[in-house]
Amino acid sequence: MDRTPCFNTLAATRHLDRIDLANASLGDIQAELTNDMQRALAGLQTLVPGYTFNGTAAREVLQSAADEVQATLDYMECAQALMLALKDSTCPLVAKLRTAVVERYVKDTAERLADVRGVE
Repeated sequence: MDRTPCFNTLAATRHLDRIDLANASLGDIQAELTNDMQRALAGLQTLVPGYTFNGTAAREVLQSAADEVQATLDYMECAQALMLALKDSTCPLVAKLRTAVVERYVKDTAERLADVRGVE
């Protein structure tokens, strides 16, 4: 009688099913997050799913879409895309954003820089 282990056992099949379910679940979550953020960027919703840590465990919470967009700008590929849009776009809304960025920068920096330079 052959004693070669059988890899088609019930336990192995269940383990493979769990792996498939986890992969499908991650794909489902990615699709959900994509849809929610696209809707938020289109102005159709203000909150998107996110997570927070409470002690040692993470839990799901609804986050402000604006806060999540701001957090993505910490990643260079997003910041580069924004800088290209600000530099190259002829869209009036991007021009308005460009103006707002310049005004905020001047407001936040001018007085402190004047102090550093010794200008009264």
